[in-house]
This record gives sequence, C-alpha cells and structure tokens, in this order.
Amino acid sequence: MARRKEESVLQFPKMQNHKQNSLLSFREERVLIGLLRKVRFPVSPALFDAWCKTFTVNPIELVVTKGSGKKMEALLTYRNDRYWKGWHIPGSVLRPGEKIRDALLRIQKQEVKFSLTKPRFFALEEKETPRGQEVSLIFLSRKKRGIKDSKTGVFFLLTELPKDVIEEHKTLLKTLRSKLRAS
Repeated sequence: MARRKEESVLQFPKMQNHKQNSLLSFREERVLIGLLRKVRFPVSPALFDAWCKTFTVNPIELVVTKGSGKKMEALLTYRNDRYWKGWHIPGSVLRPGEKIRDALLRIQKQEVKFSLTKPRFFALEEKETPRGQEVSLIFLSRKKRGIKDSKTGVFFLLTELPKDVIEEHKTLLKTLRSKLRAS
C-alpha cells in the first residue's frame, strides 16, 4: 500500500509541494508525463532529435576487430547524416527499456552482418556530441574466423585509419590502439 502511494507522489506531486523548476506549468508537466508514457521506440526523426537534446542518451558502440599486433584491423562503416559525415564504429542508441545485450545483437544484425565473438565491455565515455549529451558504452568483439566480411563496412588497420573518421571515434580508436599495444 505504501508503495502505491509513493509511486503516486512521484508521478503527480501535490501542487503545494510542487516547485516550478522548469518553464512547464503543473498542468503541462502532467500532460508531458502522460505523453512520455506512450512513447515506444523507434520514433520519428523529429521526436528522436528532441529526445536526444532533452535527455542524456547511451550509445552502444561495438568495436569489431580482426587480426593481431600491427595487423589488427577495426571495422568502420560510413555515415552521412545530419549529425556526422565520415567513418565510424558501428553502434546505436540504447532504447528505453532495452537491455544492452539486445542492443548489441541489433547492432550486429543491422550494421555488422556477420558472426562475432561475445562482446566484452571496454570503456565508458561521457561526451557532448552534435546530437546532445551522451554516455557511451563501448564493447569489443572479434570477427569469427572463416566468416566472410560484410559489405556494410570496411576493415582498416588501426595504424592506417582514414582521415575522415568522425571526431568522437578518432580518440576511441587511438585509445584502443594504445591499450592493445600495451597488452
């Protein structure tokens, strides 16, 4: 019983306890809460843009490698949209309610399109991007041996990356190269 009351207070605070911390009136806030409950992803580009500018989002980046040592390569795909133009690491924004494992499987199916080893966590990066505030979760995986490369991306030597890698991923790939060299 106490739990229901607590949820109710969190959802719709009483007017006398409600401090105006935004430009929304109490009534507008209630309407917004109701609308947010109806949102199901994927959403329209306009709603996605507004979501990313309003909330911190969590991109899931999947660095796929093959080879080893000086011959280690990373899979990059080309992106040309309103946010970025250039080569980038395959990835996607974690959708509300989505498990990280499911997002990784979605990225593998939609962007990588070949068999991989089980992804392992590599790093967390907090950054401001053209899309908004992001906290990226970066995972490493390897292309399974004997599997043909996909036509959705290109493997580049970590020592010979193209000049037009998007800025956010240049740093990540440099960090990956130095950590792998150290291990």
